[in-house]
Amino acid sequence: MHGTVRGVRVETVSLQTLDGLVLEADLARADDRTAPTMAWVVCHPHPLYGGDRHNNVVRTIMTSVVERHGLALAPDFRGVGHSEGDHDGNGAERLDVAAAIDFLELVTPNTPIVVAGYSFGAATCLNVSDPRAHCWAVVAPPVGLVSDECVARSDHRRTHVLMPAHDQFTSVDAARDEFARWMNVDLQIAQTADHFMAGQMNELDALVHRVHSSLP
Repeated sequence: MHGTVRGVRVETVSLQTLDGLVLEADLARADDRTAPTMAWVVCHPHPLYGGDRHNNVVRTIMTSVVERHGLALAPDFRGVGHSEGDHDGNGAERLDVAAAIDFLELVTPNTPIVVAGYSFGAATCLNVSDPRAHCWAVVAPPVGLVSDECVARSDHRRTHVLMPAHDQFTSVDAARDEFARWMNVDLQIAQTADHFMAGQMNELDALVHRVHSSLP
């Protein structure tokens, strides 16, 4: 599928995982020939609760990335939509994130890659350590799904966190306590937001801006 919406070109592509699954994903880019400034993998919320690549937070992040002449790739995790496989509850989606990084490196080599996610997608991408990734950017990460063994926790690369002040699943205090123990975190609080981030386009855009400003 191909299309252009407000200058953003969206193409549906296929990804191949290391365990042999084919995933469906949307690749968004500016409708011009400008060299990309960055490339984002954007991971969606929990697949068992209706999460997919069409989520409003995912789409808002993608649009903001493209407005800064970046590429944004949003896969449907295994078992979602037309993506093969099943959610196994054991973190197999990390292979899906790795497949997305592989794709971006092929499409735009030598472009800084940002691994990003919202909610379940945030917890998933924080457990993906790939030397090709420049940093992480997460929205409303559920602290209960982030273990002490989370790979981003002790990594020197920056983790950019946008935490809603009124999140229904993780309190701001719990988030502050957790991320205070991480090696390199930029924690920002969205003061009027809850977990679902309705009406928070400016906060999401500011997150993308902070990440973009930190890239080489």
